[in-house]
Amino acid sequence: MLKRCNVCGREYGLDYSFCLDDGSVLAVAEASVAPVQARSNTPVWVMISFLTLLVGVLGTVLILRTGQQPVNQSNSSPSPPPSANSNNAGMSNQAAVKQILPGNSSNMPALSPAGQWSGTWSTETGALYDYVLTIDGSGDQISGRIRWTLRRSPRPDKQTLIGVSATEFVSGRFDPATRLLTFGGTRKDDPSGLLVMLDQYKLTISSDGHSMSGVARNGGKWNGKISLTK
Repeated sequence: MLKRCNVCGREYGLDYSFCLDDGSVLAVAEASVAPVQARSNTPVWVMISFLTLLVGVLGTVLILRTGQQPVNQSNSSPSPPPSANSNNAGMSNQAAVKQILPGNSSNMPALSPAGQWSGTWSTETGALYDYVLTIDGSGDQISGRIRWTLRRSPRPDKQTLIGVSATEFVSGRFDPATRLLTFGGTRKDDPSGLLVMLDQYKLTISSDGHSMSGVARNGGKWNGKISLTK
């Protein structure tokens, strides 16, 4: 199963939420599967014979049981109503079954972006940075910082900055329903001039909460690819 950009048609894996070319939200592209109708190889007359025999056997058993157990209304006593304990036991069993059923969202822990995420920021032109994102707090409104360290650059003026680090301070919002983290730079600590500008980011946390991936807007285009783990 893949995700597809509805604007340019480019396809991505399930961990991506936005197109790296134009920033459009990706849609799941599901391949249609033709239903397969099962066919029985059993002849019709065999099935009819079996059903006729089964009905005869059940009828005979019912007649025998009716003849052996006559109903005596004068001596019969009404069945006791179910006790409160039995009702409580049934409710307890249902609750226990609900807890162990797979896909029970009430038992799944809520994902939080808080903590430190480490990985890389890269572009198709060959730029590569170590990218360490630290997020403070666990609410919808988040803040934090990015520690950038340049590892590779196609620009001649950046060669002397390889190995240099800088910090970008960010703030934004986390949506627990979609696991989408949107934030942007607010200021930077960059004495060497490593960072050209403050960027915008769109990252999605994986369903298991152990990885995060997405894109960054660099120079007006969403061409920065981010891949992080916790």
